[in-house]
Amino acid sequence: MKLWIGGELETAVGDEWRHARSAVESAVNVLISDIDALEANQWDVTAILRDDDVFSERVRFSKKNGMDIRLRITYEKFLVATPKVRHELIIDMLIRSLEIIQKKYPTIDAISKVKELMSWLKNET
Repeated sequence: MKLWIGGELETAVGDEWRHARSAVESAVNVLISDIDALEANQWDVTAILRDDDVFSERVRFSKKNGMDIRLRITYEKFLVATPKVRHELIIDMLIRSLEIIQKKYPTIDAISKVKELMSWLKNET
């Protein structure tokens, strides 16, 4: 399995986002590299981290384009958060995305394992 995290961001949080996203994405990819999640093997999530409503949350799955999951992280919380809390906010978003993926692919047991790893990682950050 492989995770990719993107972002629809306000420029005010760009540097903090890049540092937090990079750390979380790297740590998660180390943990899940040997997991085979079949149709959900390419785990793509985009964070919406903005102080406006230009982008709304959305979930799309297609055979041609894979998954498109865009979930909001509270901008105000992220802006004033410590690095540890920023990591936790990203991990919470990832757990939400896994719950969505699990509803779409309920027979993929690996998703539950990845959710457990995300909870463990959140406690370790």
